[in-house]
Amino acid sequence: MCADELHAWPKRDLWEALKTGLLKTPGSLNVIITTAGRGQDTIAHDQYSYARKVALGEIDDPATLPILFEAPADCDWRDEQIWHRVNPGLKHGYPDLAGLRQYAREASNRPGDRESFRQLNLNIWLDHSSDPFVDMATYDLGGGAIDHEALIGKSCWIGVDMSTTTDLTAVVACFKDDDDRFTVVPHFFCPADNLRARSERDGVPYVQWAKDGFITPTPGICMVKSRSVPTKPRKPGLHSGLPAGNGKRFGNTSRTPNVILIPAGRGTCRRISGGLDRSSGRGLRR
Repeated sequence: MCADELHAWPKRDLWEALKTGLLKTPGSLNVIITTAGRGQDTIAHDQYSYARKVALGEIDDPATLPILFEAPADCDWRDEQIWHRVNPGLKHGYPDLAGLRQYAREASNRPGDRESFRQLNLNIWLDHSSDPFVDMATYDLGGGAIDHEALIGKSCWIGVDMSTTTDLTAVVACFKDDDDRFTVVPHFFCPADNLRARSERDGVPYVQWAKDGFITPTPGICMVKSRSVPTKPRKPGLHSGLPAGNGKRFGNTSRTPNVILIPAGRGTCRRISGGLDRSSGRGLRR
């Protein structure tokens, strides 16, 4: 089987059908040819990540031969030496060097084209956004373990994005550290019913995320029927029982003592001063 431009395949069903079909014939061969893609929740990124770990010796798999031509994410994308290293056929006229130079000139003044150049000509894996606010390489630098006990008592901002049936509900807490940096603790929720169908529709692995604890499925087909976001006290002082609402605003805060809830429409950002309350464990204290 030869799978071309796997980064553009929208769903897993065709890939899984073809991949499992190879098991029926002894000595079958699976060849994947693809440029880099966008996002880390796709079939192509799964295969790329696996191949890269095999190439680095992190995974021992004699049946997999990874051949990767990619530039570092932080490289100077206008450096023609990098172009030649990533595109071994360039010295033979493929792709066309003059065409690449023209595209690079245009991309210097168009952020969308610049990201496309990095992805499709330098094989740099990108985020979903064509011009991301935070580059994924920069985001990954903050991927260390969080000391939840150390967050108790610190000033905190909490953002709540409610949903009903198709979107995710997010409760994200942002704590200000002593060194003028920030620690972000996110929690995500979605209806449990039709989780697999939702995963196929959106092209993201909700089922696996639920197994890994990255999202919390809630009973039913919509969020409003559960009446509340059932957050779990996974860490001391971080348990919040926030009242559910329809949309982005909260109307009744009487069930949530010691918590200040400020209605904020789309595009609005408000600061809430205070910290986590160790005794109640209910979020922000006045």
